[in-house]
Amino acid sequence: MNNQPIAIDLSLIADLCKEDRNTAEKMFQLFLKNMPTAIAEMQNYCSLEDWKKLYQTAHHVKSSLSIIQIPELLILIQNIESNSKKLINLHQLPKLTEQVAMHYQQIEPQIQQALNNMIS
Repeated sequence: MNNQPIAIDLSLIADLCKEDRNTAEKMFQLFLKNMPTAIAEMQNYCSLEDWKKLYQTAHHVKSSLSIIQIPELLILIQNIESNSKKLINLHQLPKLTEQVAMHYQQIEPQIQQALNNMIS
């Protein structure tokens, strides 16, 4: 992974914030709360080679990324979801999952800052 910033598109949340600030705040909070757990689960499912549960978790994460739009992360999650569902390129799944973890570590402060800006 390079050290360039990861693009985050918060326009959907910004539009929602205009309409309902509390809902937007809750979405950010849930994303920040649930992503580390989901990533840990995906890493665990990779090590257990439990491709069905990996697929289910990736599918759930993809739904979150439809609101908090992080294209690079979404592409990785879509690949994990597709490969684990189709049982193809299974040897790539641990690396893809690790990339998700690294990307999340990089963007988490940006998401936290966006939440803080929304609250203040």
